[in-house]
Amino acid sequence: MFWERLRPFESEQYLKASLATLASVALFVLQEAEIEGSFDNVAVAMFRMFPEKFKLVSFPEHPDFIRIDNTLRLDCRHAHLVIGNRVKGFALTSHGKAMAEEALAQLRSRKGILAAQDQKSTLSDMRRNRETRLIGEVRKSEAFQKYASGKKDEISRYDICDVLHATLDTNPSILRKNLDLLKQYSRDLVGLKEFHETAVPVVEFLNFLESRLGGITHK
Repeated sequence: MFWERLRPFESEQYLKASLATLASVALFVLQEAEIEGSFDNVAVAMFRMFPEKFKLVSFPEHPDFIRIDNTLRLDCRHAHLVIGNRVKGFALTSHGKAMAEEALAQLRSRKGILAAQDQKSTLSDMRRNRETRLIGEVRKSEAFQKYASGKKDEISRYDICDVLHATLDTNPSILRKNLDLLKQYSRDLVGLKEFHETAVPVVEFLNFLESRLGGITHK
């Protein structure tokens, strides 16, 4: 069972990490297991994985739900890592997903989350990996496949939200932020010889999505 297998990481691996980063990791682990991002699920995952950060001081065997709520509602939103609320549940933005994957990879390799980030060369590699991964996901999307095959008119609102790692209920401002992030990543890759050919069609596709984004709430 998923919850029985969910074990805490060593405290020295995550004590210097931001609360928002740890919350995004917990949400990503739930996503990997195809478990909904309800507040209760996310809260339990955060506490079980990172107890030193999310325990009650007076009763360390129990999670500090106030701190967890503030982390999801304030820290994660400010860092543009998570969307949602306690009623509808939570989901990662494209930026949050990329950050969570990187942090989780470091944790699973038994490195501290901040250890690799202190080195500029490692940060550059991590950013490049994030960019290529997200652009690769765009190219595999249903919307991009329709665009590339000349079926632009068949691209639905759902297809657009899927590319932007969002839902049909996501605030338009979040859609815009996710789109801008993908555009930035694709432009970065266009300037690199080894990625130029792959990135150019994505830039054109994202520009097309931008033209459609203005009317997405009216469909």
